[in-house]
Amino acid sequence: MLALTELTGWNVAYIRIGIEAFVLLAGWLLGGPVSFGTFLFCVTIGSIAGLALPQCQKVASRLLGPAAGTRMQGLSR
Repeated sequence: MLALTELTGWNVAYIRIGIEAFVLLAGWLLGGPVSFGTFLFCVTIGSIAGLALPQCQKVASRLLGPAAGTRMQGLSR
């Protein structure tokens, strides 16, 4: 997910939603059950990850020091 974010420059939320949609489609094509809850998870988990990841990076940079924060700067968009 983070590698795709760095490669494309897209937001983490959009990458995560795309990954989840691909997995949902693959599971459905393989005969797995798809219901409202499955679809709801697919749509919302990307937004949640997009909101939570920058917050987690701030906490990690505070705990690990300023050197760790500079390495993670490229991942927050």
